[in-house]
Amino acid sequence: MGGNERFLIGPLGYLQSLPSPFSNKGVTTPVMRLGGTRQSAVGHSSLAVSGFKKEWEFDYPILSIQETNKLRALWHWTQPRPLRFIDPFISNLLSADVSTGGGISRTIAAFTRTGGDLARIDIVSPTLPLPIASYLDSAIQWTVPTLTSGILLFDDFLTKYIPLRDLRPLTLKMQVNGTGSVQALIRPRNLAGVVQADILGLSTVLDPALWKTLEVTYTPSAGHVSCVAGLALSSTAGIRIPLVTAIKLSELGDDWSIGEGIGSVLVSNFESRYLSLHNYDIRFSIQEV
Repeated sequence: MGGNERFLIGPLGYLQSLPSPFSNKGVTTPVMRLGGTRQSAVGHSSLAVSGFKKEWEFDYPILSIQETNKLRALWHWTQPRPLRFIDPFISNLLSADVSTGGGISRTIAAFTRTGGDLARIDIVSPTLPLPIASYLDSAIQWTVPTLTSGILLFDDFLTKYIPLRDLRPLTLKMQVNGTGSVQALIRPRNLAGVVQADILGLSTVLDPALWKTLEVTYTPSAGHVSCVAGLALSSTAGIRIPLVTAIKLSELGDDWSIGEGIGSVLVSNFESRYLSLHNYDIRFSIQEV
């Protein structure tokens, strides 16, 4: 590694850089899968997954007293606000459940709306484009009645808000099918948590026979510290039923990948070894909560 990447940690609006990992050490990132295998009476096995928790294990062979004291303060949680974390190696900032159209939990739990009804459905027709079809079979179906507009938001929970850094542009992409006129949406918030003006992509008329790619790129303003992604549906006539899946929010704007979005974290381990006066060997771990 050696300095080009920046791991950030702190409360929303107060993110600070961690020391850059040494290139010969890197960062270990084990992921715990919540759930397990089940076996039927006739011997068929299936996998039940309720979620994932990720950990980041930093191994610093030598740090100064100043760098060590910052890590020690995080370990002691000297301020009681929730800690947030930015991993520069994560591609999709949304949660795994959002990115798969509810395909992890097989529920609508990660999605909220201002109107209409939600359901998670299995994708039958039309087939998603390759290679996405190799990985996804789930979508969120949003049914909105005549002449009603609405907003569908992804992971709209305080501990899931996506922290922003360095005024870097983010691109939101998703696959949408169905009826109605829709726009990709990013909703920023300021330091006080107040919603700012929505950032909207181009209006797209859906076709039930096709999957269409919706996209919007957003460059954070100086006062924006977090955001939530979503989908806006206009109040045109008739009952509108968009289906949404394969959702990605990233700095790269590249092809779909499963979400690894980071919610609240805690410092789960801090170990120091004295090397010489004011120089320390540190092991420091962060865990999603």
